[in-house]
Amino acid sequence: MEVISLNPMEVNLFEYHKLFIKDILISYKGPFDQFIVAKFSNRVRELTANNPISSKKIHNVFMELAQNVAYYSKERRMPEDIGIGTVVLGESDQFYIFGTGNIVCNEEMMILKQKCEIINSLDHENLREYKRQQRNLIPGTKGNAHIGLIMSALVARTPLNAIFTPIDSKSSYFSIMVKVDKSLDKEID
Repeated sequence: MEVISLNPMEVNLFEYHKLFIKDILISYKGPFDQFIVAKFSNRVRELTANNPISSKKIHNVFMELAQNVAYYSKERRMPEDIGIGTVVLGESDQFYIFGTGNIVCNEEMMILKQKCEIINSLDHENLREYKRQQRNLIPGTKGNAHIGLIMSALVARTPLNAIFTPIDSKSSYFSIMVKVDKSLDKEID
């Protein structure tokens, strides 16, 4: 397995810039502490305010996935023990696209991969039932949690686009993108 190592002095930020040259509303990499999450939460609401229903949906997805980064990222800022990750909010004519990314242990990556496959295989009603089942599990039970992923799929009513990129024998990078249709007029579940 290839170990990914970057020399910060060799990173070409223009290459990164080209990836996001169009319609990016927010792009951030760093710690996901309460202050940052609150600031971005407000900014997400401001940037999406012209479409109140999808604004509420994207805000809910943001909160669920940002909390996952804060609590579960393997990369931590000490001494506060705060998760570090990336958040991106993009926009097209028809959709908002929201994504987060962070480093996870490979054991956790396998669980996340399985959860995302289950979530993406279920229709809306079965996904609601799956959420209820997960909430009723005893804390610490294998397979428990990841309610944020389930909620994101329920709210967006679209599949999760999860990508797992191996970093080394112990870690992988977990990125997840969720698309929220601007034209949806259904209330959030």
